[in-house]
Amino acid sequence: MSVFHEEKRHTFAPMNHLKNWWFAYATIIGVLCFVVPAYLTMPEEVLLPGRHLREITFTEKHSYIEDYYTCLEHIMFNEGFRRRVYVCAAGQRTIGFGHQLLPGETFRQPITHQQGYRLLKKDFDKAIQYAKRLGFVRGNNKQLAVAHAIFAMGCGTASIVIRDGFSEHIRLYSGYYDAEGNYVKRQTCDGREFEYKLYTRR
Repeated sequence: MSVFHEEKRHTFAPMNHLKNWWFAYATIIGVLCFVVPAYLTMPEEVLLPGRHLREITFTEKHSYIEDYYTCLEHIMFNEGFRRRVYVCAAGQRTIGFGHQLLPGETFRQPITHQQGYRLLKKDFDKAIQYAKRLGFVRGNNKQLAVAHAIFAMGCGTASIVIRDGFSEHIRLYSGYYDAEGNYVKRQTCDGREFEYKLYTRR
């Protein structure tokens, strides 16, 4: 009986291997036929999931690294993701999460989300370095708020805002005072409100 089972096991073992190969082959074909075309036909603008501004609180104490990634998440949510080069509202050739192309800079398109994220981190780290040049050398919430403004508004505009008093100027960017002296928030300035809350957090 044991000899029979041994022969049976050896007889059908190649068939099991054959089934495994067919399964792997079918999986590869499925990926090539369905997953890859679905990715290539994605819309040009893809908004990655992220917390909306109203869900981000600054009432608690956060570490610098937590605030850093919260800034990146906020930029990703508001910028959206573009796999191909487009012209932004400021007239600049842009790709990914708001990366403005430098003179002579090119990318093999479409870019991936990972490429866009690496570009975003690189751009935001440059904004932090510029914030340090403007006097925000300490790694804290104020430095990150200024870097966020630099990324969004550009070095020149952000420098003027900082010179005129960052917190109040950013508050005016995100809203205005009506005739009765009440502060009215602008509906389209989530970025400035984000920076104001982060900058003034204790």
